[in-house]
Amino acid sequence: MSADESRGGQTPAPKNDATNVTDQVTQSGIDSTASGNSVLSPEHRAFLNGQAITDEVLAAHHVRTVTAEEAVRQGLPAGLCQGDGVLFWWPVPGRERPVPQFRPDEPVVIDGEEAKYVFPKGCGSFVAVLREPTGDAPMLIPEGTKQSLAALSWAPPEWGVAGVPGCSNWIGTDLDWAEDRPVVVMFDKDTATNQNVYDAATELRDALLDAGATEVKFARLAGAGASDGLDDVLSRKAADKRTAYLERVIGRAAGKLGRRPAKRRSKYFDERDGLMAETLAKDVMDGHPCALTAEQKIAGYVDGVYQIDGTFVLASVRRLLGEQYRPVWKSTVDESIRGMLIDEGRIIPDTLSEPWLNCANGMLNLLTGELVDHDPAYLSRSQIPVPWDPEATCPQYEAWLNQACPRQAAELEDVVSLMLDQSRTPTKAAFLFGPPRSGKSTFLRIIKQIAGEANCSAVDLHQLADDKFTAAHLYGKMVNLSADPSSKDVADIRLFKKMTGVDMVTADHKYGQPFDFTATALFAFSANNIPHVSDPSGAYMERIRPFWFGHSVAGREDLELEDRLRDELPGILVRWVRAWQAHYARGGYLPADRSVTEQFVVKSDRVARWVANYCTVTPAEPRSTLPADRTATVTELYRAFVRQQQQQQQDGGAEMGRDGFKERLLAVTGVVEVRRQTTRALALNVRAGTVHRDERGGEAGEAGGVDPLLARAQIQTGSDQGAGRGVSARPIEKGATSPASPAPACPGTPTCGPDPFAALGEVRVMHRAPCPYAA
Repeated sequence: MSADESRGGQTPAPKNDATNVTDQVTQSGIDSTASGNSVLSPEHRAFLNGQAITDEVLAAHHVRTVTAEEAVRQGLPAGLCQGDGVLFWWPVPGRERPVPQFRPDEPVVIDGEEAKYVFPKGCGSFVAVLREPTGDAPMLIPEGTKQSLAALSWAPPEWGVAGVPGCSNWIGTDLDWAEDRPVVVMFDKDTATNQNVYDAATELRDALLDAGATEVKFARLAGAGASDGLDDVLSRKAADKRTAYLERVIGRAAGKLGRRPAKRRSKYFDERDGLMAETLAKDVMDGHPCALTAEQKIAGYVDGVYQIDGTFVLASVRRLLGEQYRPVWKSTVDESIRGMLIDEGRIIPDTLSEPWLNCANGMLNLLTGELVDHDPAYLSRSQIPVPWDPEATCPQYEAWLNQACPRQAAELEDVVSLMLDQSRTPTKAAFLFGPPRSGKSTFLRIIKQIAGEANCSAVDLHQLADDKFTAAHLYGKMVNLSADPSSKDVADIRLFKKMTGVDMVTADHKYGQPFDFTATALFAFSANNIPHVSDPSGAYMERIRPFWFGHSVAGREDLELEDRLRDELPGILVRWVRAWQAHYARGGYLPADRSVTEQFVVKSDRVARWVANYCTVTPAEPRSTLPADRTATVTELYRAFVRQQQQQQQDGGAEMGRDGFKERLLAVTGVVEVRRQTTRALALNVRAGTVHRDERGGEAGEAGGVDPLLARAQIQTGSDQGAGRGVSARPIEKGATSPASPAPACPGTPTCGPDPFAALGEVRVMHRAPCPYAA
C-alpha cells in the first residue's frame, strides 16, 4: 500500500506518459531487472511515497533498490558508491542511454562535503524531459530528482515535466525542446534568499527565451521552509489536494523573480568583507589536530602520525569558504594557525620524552612491549610502515645475516636498533664495508623498509662537509642512509660529530629560514672503498662502528632473497626491538670487534694507510733516542708520501699540506717524535721506503721487515710478547664496563693462512710466532 492510499485518498493517480525513459531503457539494451532488484525495497518505497512520488511513476521510470556493486555496473564510480541505495534514470533528449543516478542510504563525502547523489563521471550537465506537454500546456521545470518525480506524479496530465538535477546543471545543454512552448521554472524556496540560486534561475529564463520558448515564468512555493522543494510541500498535503495546489501555484506564476537577494554573509568575513582569519583557523583545527615543527611548518595528524604536506589546510579552507575562497586566504590562515599552536605549546619535539615507536598498527612502548592505540597526544611525526607482531619470526633473515656478517651480527643489530628510539640520538654510526655483492646494500635496504621511505634521508659525509643545506634533510628523520660514497678525502666532519653528539644543529632550507634542531637519525653507510677522513682527534672513529661484510656472492646472487626478507619484516622488527631492550638493560653498546676496527682505521686515513703499507715504525717512547737509520724528518716523510700518492694516483682528495700531513702522521698509533743518535736532532720513529705489501702479504723494496698491523700491536703493547694479544690496547668505549671482545679465531691454517681482509686487495697479516690469534 502506498503512502497516499494509507491516507485514504480515493482519487486515482493521474496518467503519465513515460515513453521517453521506457524507450531509452529498452532501446539502449539496459535490463533494469537484471542489474538490480526488480522492485523497490519496502523501506525505499515508503520513503519515496512519503516524498509525494506515486508507485506508477516509480515503476514507469525504473526506480530500483540496488547495492553499490550493482550501481557500479551501471557506470557509476566505485569509490563513491557505498552500501545500498536507490537507482534513478534520467531520459535526456539526444542521448541514446538514460543517465543513471545513485542515491546511497548514507551520503558520501566528496572534497570534505556530503553528497546525497552520485552521477557517472563525465556525464555533464543535462535537462531530462520526463513528459511532453499537450497543445499549449506549459512545460514545468522543477529543481532536483525527487521534486521532478513528484511534479510528474501530480501535475495535470496535459502538462509537460522536465527535470534538472541542480539549479546550475542545465548550463551548456541543448534547450531546443522548449521552442514554441510556455515554460514555468520552479526552483527551491531558497531562490529568494540565495544569490547563486537566484542568478541561476534568471540565467535559465534568458537561455529558454533564446531557445524559442514563448514565455518563461517563475512559480514560487509560498509558505514553504527555507530550503523546501516541491516534494516537501506536496508531501504535506492530502493526495486529493495536490493537483489543485499545483494548478494554483502555476496560475500565479510571474515573469520576474523579484528583488535579487543580498549577498549571503559568511561567518568568516566581517561587515567590510575582511577575512576573520582566527575564526576560520579554529574551524580548520577543530576538524584536524595540528602541531608545529621546528621549521615552523604546520603538521596535520593523519592516520596516527603528524605529516607535513600542507594539503589538509588548503582543502579545509577551500571547503569552508566555498566560492569565496581566494588563494591569498590560505597563507593568512597558515599564519593564524602557527600563532595559535605557539600559544598552545603544540610543538613537535625533536626527541620524544619516552621511548615510543610509532608502528603501522599502534604505539609500541619499547621498554614493555605494550602496544596502544595511536593518539595525537604523543606528538609523533615518524611512523614506520611495519606492524608490531610480537609472535613474528625471521629465519631467512637470521640465516642470511649470520652468513653475511657472522662475527658481528649481534653488534650490528645493537647499533641499528637505536634508530627505533626517537627519545635519544644514536651516538654510533654503522659503516658496512667489504667486497662487492656481499650484502651491504641489502642490509641498508632492510633498514629503509623497516623505517619507511618518508623517515629516511640520503646524505653522505662529503655533502655534510660541503653543502650547508644538507643538514635540513636530516630533520625529523629516523635514519640517514648512504651507499658507495666517493673515496675522496672528507675534510670536515664537524657537522657529523654534532649530529652524533647530541648537539644542537643549525639547518637552513634553500630559500627558507634557518632553524635549530637536535638530530635523532641513525647514520648508516656502506662502501667497497672507504673514504679518507681527516680527523687527527680520533673523534670520527669514536662515532663509527665498522662492520665487515666479507662473504661475496658475485656471480651467484640469490635474486629472490630480498623478496623473502621483505616478507619477514615484522619478525626482523621483533629482533631489533629485542636488541634495543638488551642495549637499554646493558646501559651501552656491545664491544667492537677489534680486528675489524683496526683494519677500518687504516683504510679510513690515507696517511695511516701509507704508513701501514710503505713504512717501518720502530717502537719507541716519545723523545727517546733511536739510530738515524730508523728515523726520518717530517719533511722527508712528506716528500715520500706525496711521491707515492702521485705514482699510485691514490690521492683523490684535496692536496694535503705539510702541516696537515704532520698532524695526521702524529695521530697514527705508535708514531712519536724521537731524537737521532749523535746529532740529537728531532725526527720521527718512521722510516719510509719503496716497500709495498701486496695482496699476498709479500714485500718488495728496501725498507720492509715488519708487518704494519703486527707492528702496531707491538707498538701499543710495548713488547713482542704483547703483539699476539690483539691489535688495539685502547678501550673502545669510554668508561665501558663490559669486557673486551675476545680475539677472533685464526682464519687460516695452523701456519696462519690468508686473513679475512685479503679480498680487499690490502695487506694481510703475516703472522709471526706466536700467532696473534692464539689465546
